[in-house]
Amino acid sequence: MDCFVPLMEKFNSMYGKYPKYPVADAGYGSYNNYIYCEEHGMEKYMKFTMFEKETKDKKYQETPYRAVNFRRNNLGDLVCANGKKFNFKCNQAVKGNKYGRTIRVNRELTQAHEEVLENLCSIQGALLCMNRSIQAEGTEYCIRANIFGDLFCHNDYGLVCVCNFR
Repeated sequence: MDCFVPLMEKFNSMYGKYPKYPVADAGYGSYNNYIYCEEHGMEKYMKFTMFEKETKDKKYQETPYRAVNFRRNNLGDLVCANGKKFNFKCNQAVKGNKYGRTIRVNRELTQAHEEVLENLCSIQGALLCMNRSIQAEGTEYCIRANIFGDLFCHNDYGLVCVCNFR
């Protein structure tokens, strides 16, 4: 999603600072947004696309054929579950590759995902996610409860919703 950065810039222009803990849905957990957070002193609390599977599906987490589960030898080369070292050949499809498997490992993104997992699985992360859930539900309730009138909802956490349904 390309709306995270403009939203954070708007927040900065209104409050003179960036939020310390931006919590967002999985659609915002992109490499560019993680870099943006790092550059502006924000902690990484945005879920990434496979977050639910990463945290809840034990079989998926432990499968030895996921690139993030490959070991590295003492030279830093990736080693698959069968003990074979991966050799970098070129940036194009390899002719005659009978398995058709290509691996792309972005170390920075993998590190960002590990940091997000650590952040969101912490007590602080659980509280932030719960608080975000309460804010979103509360705003939705205000909108539905006042569907035929003017409404200005503001809570102690800084979430504002302005609606006019006439």
